Amino acid sequence: MKNSSKMPFVGRKNELKQLALFDESPGATLIVIRGRRRIGKSRLVAEYAENKTFIRFSGITPEPTMTTKDQREHFADQFQEQFQGPRLATDNWNHLFHALTDKLEKENIVLLFDEISWMAHDDATFLPKLKDFWDKQVDKNPNVLFALCSSVSSWIDENIHGGKAFYGRVYGEITLRELS
Repeated sequence: MKNSSKMPFVGRKNELKQLALFDESPGATLIVIRGRRRIGKSRLVAEYAENKTFIRFSGITPEPTMTTKDQREHFADQFQEQFQGPRLATDNWNHLFHALTDKLEKENIVLLFDEISWMAHDDATFLPKLKDFWDKQVDKNPNVLFALCSSVSSWIDENIHGGKAFYGRVYGEITLRELS
């Protein structure tokens, strides 16, 4: 019978130190973490957030029949699971981000959007609304480390680093490589 406890976390001391340095910035911090699938991006953030308020959202794998509303509904499901509140309206990312704003008023928050490229898949409104959420809500809170993770490096390059929306907003980046 398998042991149901989580696997030990090893080999990422430098990356944990880097996250701590990013988190020491005087304001809210937006960072990008990239690396191939199953390399430990979200686990790294979760381990760093062990003694902090950890809020995590993950996109779902895009499928041919999936709509943009499916991603928003998945986000709302995760919101409800984490905060035990009423079901959120899913007709617009702004409504979802606005509801999340109220949850960012605590100290020492680590907010993770995992597989952000999937959240944004085929939705031209996602990035502008996420940028607005960052500018008007998150960036005003010095207690937030906001990590955007993706295993699709080309999407990060094109939409976060190369796009207009997040120009000059990303404080740091970590690229995870395989452990030796």
